[in-house]
Amino acid sequence: MADKVRSDIMPKIILAADKEECAMTIDLWTCNHTTINYMGVTSHHISNEWELVNKVVMTAKFPDCPKTAENIRNELEERLESLGMSNKTLKVKFVTDQSDQGANMRKALEDYIRIPCSAHKINTVLRHTFDANFLQD
Repeated sequence: MADKVRSDIMPKIILAADKEECAMTIDLWTCNHTTINYMGVTSHHISNEWELVNKVVMTAKFPDCPKTAENIRNELEERLESLGMSNKTLKVKFVTDQSDQGANMRKALEDYIRIPCSAHKINTVLRHTFDANFLQD
């Protein structure tokens, strides 16, 4: 079933990426119960019918290795290439968590266009604004 869904959505995502009309969000997280690390990638583009199309491209176990920039980049490029997206022609913009919380992700995507997530920025502003120590100053 997953192969069928992939064969239906990937050509559209690749076409949007080739036309430089695709963005992808990428995130890493660890399952609290199993301590297994995962990488998730979601694509976003506008269809010919002017509808926003969001598709989970992959959710995969991240290898048992440090989450260094090099390891993140290699895993991302290998996974996307296995889905038909060559890293040599990868023309997507990546959206990731904001710059002060994802130095490894920033470094991993330095050869691509990376946009910091505005929701993460707002969260950081609010967290600092309502921090008890900040309010005492």
